[in-house]
Amino acid sequence: MAVSRSNLEKWKSLMIDSKFLGKPFWDEGTTGLGSQRDRVSDLGRRLDLKCPLLPADPYQRAKAKFWADFIDKMVYPPSDKVWAANGEEQEAGKKEFIDGIKLLEGELKSNPYFGGETLGFLDIAFLPLYCWFHTFETFGKFSIEAECPKLVAWGKGCMEEEFVYASLPHPHKLYDMAVEYKKKLGI
Repeated sequence: MAVSRSNLEKWKSLMIDSKFLGKPFWDEGTTGLGSQRDRVSDLGRRLDLKCPLLPADPYQRAKAKFWADFIDKMVYPPSDKVWAANGEEQEAGKKEFIDGIKLLEGELKSNPYFGGETLGFLDIAFLPLYCWFHTFETFGKFSIEAECPKLVAWGKGCMEEEFVYASLPHPHKLYDMAVEYKKKLGI
């Protein structure tokens, strides 16, 4: 079971305010890459009875956790190389990143969300990375939409939810942050 329409208002206030976490869902001073899954998992545990993020079915729950782990281990690391590296390292990172998101795109099947018809754990775990797509495309000189059109359509659909849009940084803000970071490091 994922987030139902009746619970979206609860999620909106929780994701924006996140008072129970003691900090905003997205920390402005960090990239957030690689740490969001843990925060989403914590969010899900704290709200499990009121508004479960993970499916009730054990198989579907394990599958969602597998893909979240896949994102952390197989998609986030090469994504860093796409924007923070140059030359061969960047090209290798781009290839690994595209291969990873293509596998992930296959999990969408014909559904609007990874969990089916409603926003769930895997959607929320992957959305922070979706916000970086503009940065990856700009530095990597490629089109994610050309490689993974269903995944980009999924991200656009998720961002139409007001509480999602209000909870995540704007892609151009992340790009500006990446430019400053690269300048500081002399990359």
